[in-house]
Amino acid sequence: MIERLVLKDFKSHIYSEIEFTPGLTIFLGEVGAGKTSIFEAVSFALFGKYAGSASQSGLIRRGADKAQVSVVFSCSSGRYRVDRTLYSEKTQESKMYISNNGEWKLAVEGAAAIAKSVEDLLDVDTSTFLAAMYASQGEIKEMLEAQPGKRRERLDKLLGIDAYENIWKTLGDSKTIILTDLTQAQTKASGVEELERQLKNFDLRIEGNKRELRSLKASIKEADKKLKPAEERLKELEDLKQESITIKTQIKGNQSETEKSTNALRSLQDRLDKSKEADDTFNRNKDFIKLEEKLKEEKRQVETILQQSESLELLLQRDESDLKQALNGRDRIVTQLKALEPLKKELDSLKTVKEALPGLRKEKTALEEGLDKLKSKLTKTSAEIENLRNKVDRVTELGECPTCFQIVPDEHKNRIRKETGETISSLFAGQSVLEEARCKISTDLEGIETKIEEAEKADRKYLETSTKLAMSIDLSGELKEKESLIEASKKRIDEKKLQIEAIKETSETLIEIEGKLIEVATKASLAREAEKLLSARKTVEELRLQEERNMKVLRDQLHKLKLTKIELERKYSPEEHEEKERTVTALRESRAKAADGVNRLEKSIGEDILQVTNTKEILEGKIESRKKVESLKFENDIIEKLRQSLRDVIQPTIRKNSVQKVSEAFLDFYRELSNDGIDYATIDEEGNIDITRNGEPSPVNTLSGGETTCAALALRLAICSGLTRNQLLLLDEPTIHLDEAYCAKLRDFLANHTFEQLIVVTHDSTFDTLPAKIFRVEKANGRSAISTLQNGGA
Repeated sequence: MIERLVLKDFKSHIYSEIEFTPGLTIFLGEVGAGKTSIFEAVSFALFGKYAGSASQSGLIRRGADKAQVSVVFSCSSGRYRVDRTLYSEKTQESKMYISNNGEWKLAVEGAAAIAKSVEDLLDVDTSTFLAAMYASQGEIKEMLEAQPGKRRERLDKLLGIDAYENIWKTLGDSKTIILTDLTQAQTKASGVEELERQLKNFDLRIEGNKRELRSLKASIKEADKKLKPAEERLKELEDLKQESITIKTQIKGNQSETEKSTNALRSLQDRLDKSKEADDTFNRNKDFIKLEEKLKEEKRQVETILQQSESLELLLQRDESDLKQALNGRDRIVTQLKALEPLKKELDSLKTVKEALPGLRKEKTALEEGLDKLKSKLTKTSAEIENLRNKVDRVTELGECPTCFQIVPDEHKNRIRKETGETISSLFAGQSVLEEARCKISTDLEGIETKIEEAEKADRKYLETSTKLAMSIDLSGELKEKESLIEASKKRIDEKKLQIEAIKETSETLIEIEGKLIEVATKASLAREAEKLLSARKTVEELRLQEERNMKVLRDQLHKLKLTKIELERKYSPEEHEEKERTVTALRESRAKAADGVNRLEKSIGEDILQVTNTKEILEGKIESRKKVESLKFENDIIEKLRQSLRDVIQPTIRKNSVQKVSEAFLDFYRELSNDGIDYATIDEEGNIDITRNGEPSPVNTLSGGETTCAALALRLAICSGLTRNQLLLLDEPTIHLDEAYCAKLRDFLANHTFEQLIVVTHDSTFDTLPAKIFRVEKANGRSAISTLQNGGA
């Protein structure tokens, strides 16, 4: 039994909380008020699925980011609560709690796990729940009116028997997969004997290569034993040869150094002899050195003055050019200042026009907002007129009430058309008034826009004129700078002209100084050369003594080197050296050849071992495939027996038992709901219904529309009571296509029902007389609200 249901942001329900009781519960409301959403919330909370046509994202109320549903239900094993939250990205958070001493404790998490737990608790799967307890009356009626060949298919779907057909097909698909795997496994299992023969050949080849490898390694060991002493002796001979070459090179270098030292001694003695003559030359000419330096200083001073003359000439030319540019700039600024005088008067008139711009823009905004509101009202009025016209057309053409969609009498039709016509006339009158107001505002808005355009032009021109007048201030400052620059330039030009005149008088003095300097420079040069020779005399004597000591050391070294050379020639034999080189080369070549053979054999053995490993893996796979072949054959036989048992035994037995239970309940419910005397009513396994009324057979295709609907409702109740042990039934709009007589029978049945809990959704207001807990479902501004109408009957 359902005890409590909470909907939050679920479809049109912002927040609805419903407390259920045993017995009959009725939800009354207009079409589209949100009644059926309650059933969808129940099935979604219990199983994560629902019988509606909307996508899961359509369950979330527009503007919300998630929808929440909570249901509390009880069964033989206790009380449970399921909370589900559906997010806009189609993810779902689900939790199931069990009541333990008045506290809710978490029992299961996850959408699929909770659906499976609910199915186990209620002893009913999702499809059976939707078919039996939440059956679609239109779907059952379609089954009754279908052709004989289609009735069994539809009956199987209503009874949940089509699930066994799906199992039979699934087993067939599994059999196809197994047969495919069997063929592949048989292919993989072939060639075992050939692989075993290949393994034997590999083992023989590996053993032969290992014997040859041991022989080559022994040869390498023997060669290493002979090679080591031979290489050591060869190394000694090569070291002696290299040392002998080094001694010969050192002897040759010593002889060369000795010759250089002898030449250096001769050169130093020549320099000592010349230094004696330099003493007399220095004493004769030493005074001319100071005189030369004095004349050079005087010459530098005169040249500096003359160079300043050239620089002054260039500076004078630059100052004169700057003065000319400054005069031209001053004239240009004066002209520009005179041209800006008329703009001051124009600026005052533009300021007055532009200051009105903010007020005009504010007035324009207000007019636009008013115009938008009028347009919105006109659109809404047009939509209301069109909607009312459609209602009138529906009443005129179909004779149906636009609210409940049921056939109404002509008097009711005329009253609806009259009331709707008066409403349309009133709306047309209001529409005309709104249209006149819209035209007036549009005209005013055009005038304001013209004024704004003129004010914006004045604003732009004011900015341009202000910018130009601002230039006059900058030009005045620039004019003062130009005047100062002109005065400074004139002063600098006069000073430079005086300096140039004074410098021209010094050019004659430079010629006299240069003549004296030529005479003195020659004698000063002789004194300097002599001075250098005298200052180097002591150094030369020290160098000569040092060179004599070096000569003695070189001669001692040469004697020792010659003795070492004689000793090396005694120890070293070129013939022995050549013999050892041939021996070592031969041993190395023999060893390298054996090493190549070892590498080749080791590589070959490694490749053969790898090949053996791979072959063994393949062989193991093929042996495993043989085992798999036997297993797949066994599985195929089992599946074939299961399919045969399902088709020949299980499915027919379940169909027979289910149809028998439904058929027995069908007769009882049909008698309670029908206005005719029902003698006999049954349904067979092919979905055919046999009805006898007042002693005569009545085929389904001869029943009236109301009687067919009544039969469908009876079958709907029979399916619920016959297939499940849960005495819970959810009826959504059961009065559709029923006339008043059948509706009365249905109300009597509901008033005396034997279900533990029966929940009905209907737009028929006459149901408010039943002894039931009744709720009113209303919708306003797209939001559904639920209120309690009564408890226990009117």
